[in-house]
Amino acid sequence: MFSHVMIGTNDIEKAKAFYDSVLATLDIRPGPLEALQDGRLRVLYRASGGVFALTQPLDCRPAS
Repeated sequence: MFSHVMIGTNDIEKAKAFYDSVLATLDIRPGPLEALQDGRLRVLYRASGGVFALTQPLDCRPAS
């Protein structure tokens, strides 16, 4: 139904640690923590059905 889901977070390292352990139960591993051109960080989890992504907010405002 969805090709990808992206979640914004204020603390990407903490969110990554959480989703690393949760998604590992489904045998989904994270890609590398990537720095975007503007310095924001993101990480992608790829599965056969799509992508789950964590990112610092795209609008550069705090996630809420």
